[in-house]
Amino acid sequence: FHEHAVEYYQNFQNLSNIQKGMFLLGILSITTQSNITTEGQKRQ
Repeated sequence: FHEHAVEYYQNFQNLSNIQKGMFLLGILSITTQSNITTEGQKRQ
């Protein structure tokens, strides 16, 4: 698993800054959406 993580990190470093930004924005939006949906379900 550790070797895989290092390889993943190196691939991530090879991405351009724009791609990194889009990748992080994607993670952020997914996290935010899941948080919003769980909050919405709690209210019901």
